[in-house]
Amino acid sequence: MDFNDRSYGHRVAVVGASGHGRVVADILEMSSFDTMVGYFDDGRSVGDQIGEHLVLGRIEDIREVSGRVRIDRIVVGIGDNATRAKVAEAILKAWPTAKFTTAIHPSASVARSAKVLDGTVVMAGAVIGAGSTVGHHCIVNTNASLDHDSELADFASMAPMATTGGNVRIGRYSAISIGAVVKHSVRVGQDTVVGANSTVLADIGDGVIAYGTPARTIRPRVHGDRYL
Repeated sequence: MDFNDRSYGHRVAVVGASGHGRVVADILEMSSFDTMVGYFDDGRSVGDQIGEHLVLGRIEDIREVSGRVRIDRIVVGIGDNATRAKVAEAILKAWPTAKFTTAIHPSASVARSAKVLDGTVVMAGAVIGAGSTVGHHCIVNTNASLDHDSELADFASMAPMATTGGNVRIGRYSAISIGAVVKHSVRVGQDTVVGANSTVLADIGDGVIAYGTPARTIRPRVHGDRYL
C-alpha cells in the first residue's frame, strides 16, 4: 500500500487494534471518501499485521508517523467509554493539532437534521433520528436506534440492538447495553450503565448500574469502572 497516495479524501488512522478497532477499520474500508492507513496501539509491535493493515506505532509516535505517511484524521477504536476518553486525551497530548473524524457505516441511517460530532463511530444498521445529536467520540453500535430529538452525550455508547424512544437524554460516558430499551423522554445520567435487555421506564441518575424490566438502580458506579 502506498501511504502517500493522495487520490482519496481523508486518510484515517485507527487507534486501537482490538476487535472493536477492526470493526472501525472495516467501516473506513467501505467508505467512498476516507482511506484507512493503519493502526496505532500501545499493546502491539510496530509492523504487526492486523488484517490488511499494519500497526504504525504507539500513541506517542502518532505525530512523527503522521509526517511520514500522511494522516489527516484519527478515530479511536476502543469500546470502553472511559478508556476511549483517556486515549483521545493522550492523542491530543502527543499531537495537539490532531483532528478526529466520524466513521459511519454506509448501511446506517442518519437523519439529515441529526448531528454526529467528531470522533464518533456509527455502525452497520444503526439509526439516528431527526433532530438528534450524537456527541464527540460516541459509539452507536450495530442495529442500535437513537430516536428523534434525543441526545447521546460525549463518550457515551449504545450497544448492538439498544433502542431509545424520542426526546431521550443519555449522559457523558454512559453505556446502554445490548438490547436495552429506553422509553421516550427518559434521562439517563452520566457514568451510568444500563444492563443488557433492560427496559428503562423512568429517569436514572448519575454514576449507577441499573438493570431489569423495569430497570432499577442496583448499585453505585465510579467513573472508569469496567463494564465490558
